[in-house]
Amino acid sequence: DAAVLYRSNLQAAAIEEEFRSEGIPYRLLGGTELFDRKEVKDAIAYLRTVVHPQDELAFRRVLNYPARGIGDATIERVERWDLVHRVSFVKAWSRLDEMDDIPDVAERGARKLTGEIEKARLGISAGEPLAEVAKAFLVGVGLQAELLAESASDKAAKPGDEPTVSPGQRRWNNVEFIIRMIEKWSTRTENPLSLTQILQRMALDMSSADDGRDNTVTLSTLHSAK
Repeated sequence: DAAVLYRSNLQAAAIEEEFRSEGIPYRLLGGTELFDRKEVKDAIAYLRTVVHPQDELAFRRVLNYPARGIGDATIERVERWDLVHRVSFVKAWSRLDEMDDIPDVAERGARKLTGEIEKARLGISAGEPLAEVAKAFLVGVGLQAELLAESASDKAAKPGDEPTVSPGQRRWNNVEFIIRMIEKWSTRTENPLSLTQILQRMALDMSSADDGRDNTVTLSTLHSAK
């Protein structure tokens, strides 16, 4: 029986944040939920590699995005090596110097990635503000540059979107919204959350358990509601 209507899709993220914070299930009509957007999933996967060192799914997602010269052949070599030496797939990438036939460009790319992950872990251990660590990390691994480099013409604006913002900038804005959520949830006066807890909250399935309508608040632009 409840819905929230707004003028622009850009306004949905703040509403989603509050609903997720309060545990209120919702569905987004005529658009993609913030936490279902590729750039947000990529950012969360990156952050999971920092707090969950053995999260192979997250590590595989970001391993060569943005491109670091790590191709399928290199990944297969590492997979064979970790099976023989009985180490995890993630751990194997810190031991590339022990492997044969790893291209220099792939080794440099992997070292850059693992170095940034370790730097972020040290920042968290040192008690640095989580949002600052997260932003420096996502910039350091090249996610910001990759998103902002995308052409402004690669995706037409949808009704309700801000037409003057390029798709690349809009995607990075979504990532920055995640960073602001980390700042808000980690610095609140009562029950501040750790990065692990924040990522768990971001990963919650907020859809209803049934057909997606009962006991679920609908979020929509005025345009989509027509």
